[in-house]
Amino acid sequence: MSRPPSPSSRRSAHRVPHRPATARQAACWAAGAAIALCTACSDPTPVAADLTLENVGFMTPESALHDPDADVYLVSNIQGDPFEKDDNGFVSRVSPDGVVLELKWIDGAKEDVELDAPKGMAILGDELWIADIDQLRRFDRKTGEPKPSVAIPGATFLNDVCVAPDGAIHVSDSGFADGFAPSSTDAIWRVEIVEGAAQVVTIARGEEFAHPNGLCAGAKDLFCVDWARGEFVMVTPSGKRETPLALPKKQLDGLVRTPAGRWFASSWEGECIYEISQRGSATALFTGLEQPADIGYDHRRGRLLIPLFGSDKLLFRKI
Repeated sequence: MSRPPSPSSRRSAHRVPHRPATARQAACWAAGAAIALCTACSDPTPVAADLTLENVGFMTPESALHDPDADVYLVSNIQGDPFEKDDNGFVSRVSPDGVVLELKWIDGAKEDVELDAPKGMAILGDELWIADIDQLRRFDRKTGEPKPSVAIPGATFLNDVCVAPDGAIHVSDSGFADGFAPSSTDAIWRVEIVEGAAQVVTIARGEEFAHPNGLCAGAKDLFCVDWARGEFVMVTPSGKRETPLALPKKQLDGLVRTPAGRWFASSWEGECIYEISQRGSATALFTGLEQPADIGYDHRRGRLLIPLFGSDKLLFRKI
């Protein structure tokens, strides 16, 4: 997510009990846990120490993603206005021990690369997909070389990307216009590449989705967190919101599910990472975080990757 007005004062985050989850909620979350988005490695690597990367050149880091094949972290950097098509966004490559391998591995400033305000990322096969205002950018996963982009018609603020079990790409449009005014384009889109051509359809649309942000795919359904209501919700294939769970604070950004079935969401208002239980409770972890954006997960080391949007930092935290 990008920078709207910050909460007026720092709020302490804490464990907040919620109403018990319904049987429907528990079943849905358990079903979602059966599909792991992060590629599971055969033997987890021993957990490394927590690290904080700062003053390394990040410029408005919005999303962090572990590429398990290369065993590197990818960090999308907006660098400037999240609405402006200025072609100066970039993606960094970082080693798990905290070394910036290439600050501008993918660089919008290069003549053959278009990248304006990169946000959420996902890996599908040999391609890296990146949400960028009204385009889904595609790059070679190994070399960073650009591939044809996919335009999302009418989108104003593409935000997070995830891959469904059938290989389709899902992307959220948070429905913001310049100045973070509502654009009424709130939607979740589905993209398939069929015989080299992109097929783009809307699976959910409407302001009731409350500026949808972080996405995670289950076996059949999607899971989403939103900015305005602060809800963790399931989205059915027909585009209905089901089993909503309100978290203690709003302005939810990233959403992660681990292969073991644990759920985590970042909250700007809560200044923390929430762990969401199947019982319907939310535990605040790593409190006092300023603008925690689109989180990632490294299964090998059992750690969350937390970009801090406004302070140009990336945190590695064991869970």
